[in-house]
Amino acid sequence: MKEPFKEGELVCVPIEYIDDLNLASLQTSLKEEEALRYIQQIGEALIEVHRQGLVHRDVKPRHIMLRQGKSEAVLTDFSLAREFEHPLSTVSKSTTDDGFSPIELHYSGTKPGPYTDVYSLAATLYFLLTNKLPLGAVKRSHPLNRLIPPKEINPYISDRINQAIITGMALEADARPQSMQEWLNSLGLSRSLAVPKWDLMTWLTVAGLVLAVLGTVAAIVSAFVDLRPLFKPDSPSSPESTVTPQSSLVQKL
Repeated sequence: MKEPFKEGELVCVPIEYIDDLNLASLQTSLKEEEALRYIQQIGEALIEVHRQGLVHRDVKPRHIMLRQGKSEAVLTDFSLAREFEHPLSTVSKSTTDDGFSPIELHYSGTKPGPYTDVYSLAATLYFLLTNKLPLGAVKRSHPLNRLIPPKEINPYISDRINQAIITGMALEADARPQSMQEWLNSLGLSRSLAVPKWDLMTWLTVAGLVLAVLGTVAAIVSAFVDLRPLFKPDSPSSPESTVTPQSSLVQKL
């Protein structure tokens, strides 16, 4: 996803068009390793969105597409994205009553933040590992209802991931990790280092510079080795050089 930009007062988020499967179409739960790979990719995309002062507000499996033939996930549908300082307005029931939306999306005037998307991505991971929709936030607010821990549905989920999902889906916003990176850290996911996407000419230029530096270093080392004899002290005279003159003197006597 490219960086958001503004056209007047309108915030634009250019995204790649992908006509393929989304994560909601999966017919079974994923293994933890595969699910975390997708979550990390989407989480890092959301970090960039938050860095631009925006919150997605509608993260869910249906809005995460998979590139065909690749283990790459792409976040789509920014129709509800708003700036941090923009008061949240309530959205349609079909949007908030699906198990992926935090409680604050049900009340107008609530200040959004990265924690809003943390809840939705944690709920998405819940779904990927259990193939079950988590209980909606409004229903969970009733004292007789509770969120079933994902590990009770899928015993193969690790304790760390189970706890991270529960914490990320806390009903109260201030009880969740306050940044996406903080939540990814709780999953044991450090930020990946992306390889720069350079064109061929850029790669050739960089390679040429590296070779030039290596050549310069090699030349300096070679010159140093050649100059070493100039700084080497004279070796002491050999025993033969002192004995020979004395022998000649004895013969003359």
